[in-house]
Amino acid sequence: MGCGNSTPAVTPPESVAYFFNGEPMAGKAEKYMGEYVADNHTLAFVGPHAMPLPVLDKSAFGQAAGNLIGSFPDLTFNFNKATPKLNKDGSWSADIVVMGTHTGAAFTPMPGKLPPVDTTNKCVKIGPETFTLWVDAAGKVCKTEITPLGAGHPHGPPGFYLEIGGKIPGPEKTLFCVGDFDPAKPTKAFDGAEMWVQKYEGKQMMKINIPAGFDWVKSAAPMLPKDAEGNCPQWCPATHFGYLEKGTMGIELKDGTKFTIKAGESYLVPPGHRPVMDEAAVMVEFSQDPTWVKAVGAETDAKAEAPPEAYVCQPCEPELGEPTKAFGGAKMWITKGEGKQMMRINIPSGFNWLEVAAPMLPKDADGNCPQWCPATHFGYLESGEMGIEFKDGTKKTIKAGESYLVGPGHRPVMEKAAVMVEFSQDPTWVKAVEASTK
Repeated sequence: MGCGNSTPAVTPPESVAYFFNGEPMAGKAEKYMGEYVADNHTLAFVGPHAMPLPVLDKSAFGQAAGNLIGSFPDLTFNFNKATPKLNKDGSWSADIVVMGTHTGAAFTPMPGKLPPVDTTNKCVKIGPETFTLWVDAAGKVCKTEITPLGAGHPHGPPGFYLEIGGKIPGPEKTLFCVGDFDPAKPTKAFDGAEMWVQKYEGKQMMKINIPAGFDWVKSAAPMLPKDAEGNCPQWCPATHFGYLEKGTMGIELKDGTKFTIKAGESYLVPPGHRPVMDEAAVMVEFSQDPTWVKAVGAETDAKAEAPPEAYVCQPCEPELGEPTKAFGGAKMWITKGEGKQMMRINIPSGFNWLEVAAPMLPKDADGNCPQWCPATHFGYLESGEMGIEFKDGTKKTIKAGESYLVGPGHRPVMEKAAVMVEFSQDPTWVKAVEASTK
């Protein structure tokens, strides 16, 4: 008996079913890791609410699980026994609860770095959070991704640590102004061009001064790696993501397309281009592409990003039209393309962040608006001045012409009006604006 059009249930692979069976890990960890996990397996915490935790290979995953089991002997993934579903990309996922009671050893997720918490006998339940598993041709799990489903939700070993009373130091004050580059001390000078490189908190910022008539093929190409036959590149292999402070800069792409970037415009230029310098120009760049940083002999720990395939430009304010969002006298223009976002923000003097901006952001579990901005800001102050107050009471001032990196836990103090362009890929404000304009 039943409906003739019913769809038969799809049975997950044995490895996936074993992981999601809701049984304690102590009795199955050895079999799961030995028989069902591929040698090239990786585990990562992903999504906008994930902590910046390292990707774990199979060995590190096994060690982390063993560490948890030693302190939480009844550790159980999928305590709620949610049924995994098949996704369009062939992966399997379920929103699961991870449970464990701290009856074992003192626990720390980072031995030697965070002090262990003595046995508390506390039952910890984390989640639900989305666990997604991919399997290879042999049916073994080759990748696991864990996506926390809300801001501030505890997850992973650090989540267990916090739930039993452990303390993890918050982000340091991350304000760094780099607009006052010493003109006498460029990182590199060549054929009239000058480049300054600044690094901070895993980010890199550059200021570049290029004279009129600069010949990229003659002056810059010889600094870059040569091809297999010893020839210099004919087209720049780097990504450029920044703001033109002064002058104009022509861009010629490998396919013959030509663009002109004007002062006050933000840009994303893909690999396979050459600058055409009919006029002098000064630019500030926020691309994490390490090509030029390495070429000028500077070290960088910035993480390389996938290169774009197309040119994207955000025009000057008079050419932008209506703002994406206007609130409390402030205006925000958002340009998105090639997986990047550029924002131009115009904030009036006297702007009150708590009254005007905080209500646009997600509220906490008690329904309260945030008291401090949870976003990262990475950009350039085009005009005016902006004060920054941090949660710990520290105060800073960013002046026109300075580049900056401001971490979460701050508020702007607008005694003067200011215009800024930002290149941070933190989605906090883009999401807030999109939600409020629907």
